[in-house]
Amino acid sequence: KAEFGWLFIPATAGIILGAYLSGKVAKRFTPTTTIGYGYLTMLVATGLNLAYNALVPPTVPWVILPIMLYTVGMAFATPSLTLLTLDLFPSMRGMAASMQGFLQTMVMTLVSGAVAPLVADSGLKMALGVLCFLLAGYFAWVTYARFLAGQASVRTKTAP
Repeated sequence: KAEFGWLFIPATAGIILGAYLSGKVAKRFTPTTTIGYGYLTMLVATGLNLAYNALVPPTVPWVILPIMLYTVGMAFATPSLTLLTLDLFPSMRGMAASMQGFLQTMVMTLVSGAVAPLVADSGLKMALGVLCFLLAGYFAWVTYARFLAGQASVRTKTAP
């Protein structure tokens, strides 16, 4: 149906734009900064999505624009997140990349099968679901970033 394009085209355009921007700033920003800007963009998009769905009846294209902005942020952060994951296993990058892809697929499968049916009847419920998963991902990132900072300070204290 023609309606599929209303979601697919903006979401894909957001992914392309986010990946392009991520590549453009890769030499200027640290991975941590890039990930931070990606999460900030996703948070703004989620806030817009929540506000729109709480206040206005959904109409195209306005209901889709926050999703496009979210995919920009997601694609902006993803390359740095992937590289940091691969750096955890420098001698097994292929396996790490395979496991990362497998885990992403499994989580998406579980969310699609278990969570999506619970929120499918309301745009506001969907927006709240996105917020919950965004916050879970952000807190996982913050925990990992603190771990990295702790590792760096341990290495500096033990250096001669």
